Amino acid sequence: MKKIISLVLALSMILSCVVVLSGMSFAFKVPEGGDSYDAKTKTRTIHKIEKVYEISVVPFPAYPQTSVEARSAISGQAEAEKRRREAIIKANKILMKNV
Repeated sequence: MKKIISLVLALSMILSCVVVLSGMSFAFKVPEGGDSYDAKTKTRTIHKIEKVYEISVVPFPAYPQTSVEARSAISGQAEAEKRRREAIIKANKILMKNV
């Protein structure tokens, strides 16, 4: 049973390395008169933001049209790949015990 739990944890580590943080989510306050609504297209347009509470880089953004990129994305990918390889090695070690 312990072996199965350890394997599940190792596999979840591998899968967590696959998630890509590519979207943005925002929390903000729109002042009175700071937006308009087009009933025809059902589109809200924000003209003014009173206060920004939060900006987050996320895998599943509140606004799917958003995207984010980083200058050091290549080094970030290399680090994620290193963690993924280490997790695979750990999973293999767990599987090889008692064989």
